[in-house]
Amino acid sequence: MGILADRAWRRFPGWPRGLVVAGLVLLLINRVWVNFPDADQRDKPGDTALELGQTIVADEPPAGAIINGRYEENLSLQYLTTIWGERQELRVVITDDFLELWASGAENLYLTKEAAGFVLPKLSPRPHLSSQGLQLIALKHEAGRDTAPMADRLDADVGDNLRLLGYYRGPTEAGLHLALYWQATGSMDTDYAVSVRPTQGGELLFHDGQLLQQDHAHPVWGHYPTSAWKRDEVVRDDYVVDLPPEVGYDGVSVVVYSVTDGGFQELGTVSFALSTNEESTQGPVSCPASVIRDSDRG
Repeated sequence: MGILADRAWRRFPGWPRGLVVAGLVLLLINRVWVNFPDADQRDKPGDTALELGQTIVADEPPAGAIINGRYEENLSLQYLTTIWGERQELRVVITDDFLELWASGAENLYLTKEAAGFVLPKLSPRPHLSSQGLQLIALKHEAGRDTAPMADRLDADVGDNLRLLGYYRGPTEAGLHLALYWQATGSMDTDYAVSVRPTQGGELLFHDGQLLQQDHAHPVWGHYPTSAWKRDEVVRDDYVVDLPPEVGYDGVSVVVYSVTDGGFQELGTVSFALSTNEESTQGPVSCPASVIRDSDRG
């Protein structure tokens, strides 16, 4: 269009030049009118890339945490910390740097649960793991003992050297977010799975004929088999159960089981009512937990 206008300007003197100028002005107005709404990237409903970083920050990693996730997660978190200035002390690293930091003995290291399946097999020595909310997994060189922010104690021995110390009810937009705190009272030869099931009046909840629950083949989002735990180690283990808005609950049943050739072997069930104060401090449990072991079933 520019070349055409230049040639017309040179060939046709006088009033045709005015037509050329008017045509270019109209073309400019038309292009701005048509193209600008598509070029303007502000407040687009589909702009959700920052949500990945925001969900990681919502897990409240400690100051100076070193975090590795998938490429999209790293990019989103980097944008939040460097451009938006949110949690600027957090450090985002690529996988190769994360592996070097672990091998050097660095602490305060975290993986996203999406990256854990790829990164964990590459780590040596094998780390001790603990959940840090709905997205992050904490890696430790020594077995953990931390129970923060556990709000209610249960001290329920499930059996086979496994104890449910207590729980913390985390914030979530819908459903139930429950962080369980396990303790290994001895070594375990079996890798146990865990099922968290909300209850109402002691009864399990169903929706559209399906039991409402979340199961992990291993604790810590399926990445930390119980056979790898050390004596007295404390492991935080997060679960989130999606619940329809119309479904109410006032308690939880935690089922511990193993997978066998013939199906499932249940070790025991811990049932307890949830504290009405989600922000309660650590102290006595609001009501006693009942423990049903496989041996108690007759």
